[in-house]
Amino acid sequence: MLLVVAALALGGCSSDDDPGGATASTSTSPQAATTTDAPASTTSGGAAGSVADIDFKNTTLEYPSAAEDGDDLATVTVEDGEFSRGEAPEDSFYFEVVDVDIADLDGDGVDEAAVSIYYNTGGTGQFTDVVIYRAVDGAPKYVTDDGIGDRGDGGVDDVRVEPAPTGGGDRLVIRRNADAEGACCPTALEERTVRLRDRELVQVGDASKWAIVRVGVTDDGAATSEPTAVKFLPGSSRADLTGDATTSIAATFDATAGQTLQLHLDPDVLAQNPLVVLVSGPGGEAGRLGTGLDPDLSVQLPATGSYRLQIDPVGPVDESMGRYFDADLRIS
Repeated sequence: MLLVVAALALGGCSSDDDPGGATASTSTSPQAATTTDAPASTTSGGAAGSVADIDFKNTTLEYPSAAEDGDDLATVTVEDGEFSRGEAPEDSFYFEVVDVDIADLDGDGVDEAAVSIYYNTGGTGQFTDVVIYRAVDGAPKYVTDDGIGDRGDGGVDDVRVEPAPTGGGDRLVIRRNADAEGACCPTALEERTVRLRDRELVQVGDASKWAIVRVGVTDDGAATSEPTAVKFLPGSSRADLTGDATTSIAATFDATAGQTLQLHLDPDVLAQNPLVVLVSGPGGEAGRLGTGLDPDLSVQLPATGSYRLQIDPVGPVDESMGRYFDADLRIS
């Protein structure tokens, strides 16, 4: 998960415009109106050079801050993608450029940069955002942003670029945590596709939403050896499965003969946390994936009934290392 696992070190500091101590869960993601692919912007900044030439890991950035009021922007200068000052947990500030995606988001033939950021201002808040920049005189110029999230309360989970099917240019797909019971614990993921129109990110089509299922724990968070029943959100047949990869755990779901199961393991997570997932059902084994195997499985289910995902760690396991797994389950 892109920004949830971004550096949580609080060693760090603040720009002069960003006082420490913000603790509130502050989600300000705009509720953009749904539209078709946005036409090319008429306000492209006249920039010398390409935004792709900017080293976003070593530059000065303006960004919306949870510690600022109104429309004021804070300023930070990063080196090797980071900036920090002060002593944690109080009177500190830490900022990180987590990822940079280059794309022509308004279809005008000139690229923008979608920069995923993470920062902490000394309190409990772990703030994330996706900020859009253009190149002006060889430097990044703030255009707009997708909105500040805080961990489970709208925190950014993933960002990717895809070509726009019509209208030219590209689209930005932003996935955020949703439906948190407190900022710590999201119960769903929501994914929106946006394009840039003038100085605003405008949603294209409908958002999609699916459940986060924590495997191997009870509803109150206690560890259990009993299989976890996967519950899909209404209108959805997709779930994000996550859990402890230091011990054997299992999940179950119901399916109908002829339906297709698609299961994907995050390869980055899998590389650090070796495991194997065995899929079985009324007819026996339906497939397996994981370390030493393909991380993706697509199989037509042969029978109607209950299916089981048995998740087992591979190799010596140090239970103090906090190993986990992340899997995308879809039934169609």
